[in-house]
Amino acid sequence: MPPSFAQRQLPNLGWDLTYTSILAKNKVGQNEWIRKWLKEERRTPARTWTSELGRKKVVSAVLIEFPAFHAAERTTMLFVRTVTGAQYWETVQSIPPHTRTRELKSAVYADFFKDASSWQQLKPLNRENVPKDVIPGYFGILSIYDRGKSRQMLLTMEDFTSLGSKDDKRGRIMCALTPIVSETVSDKIPECKEQP
Repeated sequence: MPPSFAQRQLPNLGWDLTYTSILAKNKVGQNEWIRKWLKEERRTPARTWTSELGRKKVVSAVLIEFPAFHAAERTTMLFVRTVTGAQYWETVQSIPPHTRTRELKSAVYADFFKDASSWQQLKPLNRENVPKDVIPGYFGILSIYDRGKSRQMLLTMEDFTSLGSKDDKRGRIMCALTPIVSETVSDKIPECKEQP
C-alpha cells in the first residue's frame, strides 16, 4: 500500500483527488454542503480508471465529479485523450452502480476539451439568491490536464443548470456534454445557446 501522500495525487495528471487543496484555496468552510458530501463519498473511481490506461501516453484529460441531482450519489465523468484516441468513463455510485465506458470521436473530444479548458471558476450565488430547491455554494469539481499542466476548480449549480433562464436551462457543463450525449441517444438534442 503506497503512503497516504502518494495516494492523493493521480499519477502524471497532478490532480488532488481528495480535493482538500482546492477547498482550502477557496476557503470553503467545514459546514459547507460540498465538504460534507465529499466526506460521505470519499473515494473516486477515477483512480481505478486511470490505472486501466496502462502505459498509454495521456495527452489531455477532463474529470468532472458532482452529486447526482436526485439522490447525491457521486457522479464521475472522465474524458481522456491519449496518443491513440479518446475515451470516456462515467459512473454513478448508486445501487446498483451505473457505469458506461466508450470511445469518443476525436473531434467530439476536441470540442469538449476546448470548452472545458477555457472555463474559469464562477462564484456561487449568495444563499438568499438561490432558489428553494437548489443547493447553495459549490456543487462539484472540475479537473483539467493538458500536456503536463494541471488545474482544478470548483463548480456551482449554475455550471450545470442556468438558474435565471426561462428557455434553455442547461449550464455550460451540460451544453458542452450535449454532443457526447447526442452520440448515445437516438433523439436529436437541441444545440445550446452560447454560454458565458
